[in-house]
Amino acid sequence: DMVYMEDTTLLDEYINNDVGKIWVGPHGSARGREWIFGQFDKAVLPACMLMFEKSGIKTLARGDPIEVARTISRM
Repeated sequence: DMVYMEDTTLLDEYINNDVGKIWVGPHGSARGREWIFGQFDKAVLPACMLMFEKSGIKTLARGDPIEVARTISRM
């Protein structure tokens, strides 16, 4: 699996936290801002499935993070 994370500490930091910090502002004066990512909200999975359906990505390619990123960037 191309996105498997063996280190659960990293998994908790990058995937399982639904609240974190994003950086906003121009280069040199960016500041951190709290952000709710919302990846566990109940509307997210149906929205992702709708994007897959509309994009035309093949079912087998949906497991490839590179193909998924390329497909989404073309939308």
